[in-house]
Amino acid sequence: MFFNQLEYKQNWLGGLVIKVDPKHTSQTCPCCNFKHKDNRQTQSEFVCIECGYSENADYVASLNIRTRGQMELANC
Repeated sequence: MFFNQLEYKQNWLGGLVIKVDPKHTSQTCPCCNFKHKDNRQTQSEFVCIECGYSENADYVASLNIRTRGQMELANC
């Protein structure tokens, strides 16, 4: 129901909703794309064990979701 309402509102406003798989987005480094469960140190802490990038885990997930959405959009 949430996605239906979101798509309705975006269509009404002239926007677009792109659904992406959020799996492992908080375990994947947005800098080097290294994915590992140990990158997610705690509920809120992300530290890439490959390149050392660190940030809030939710922020990292949002960056990866945005990138996946952009890649989906580029494939259209």
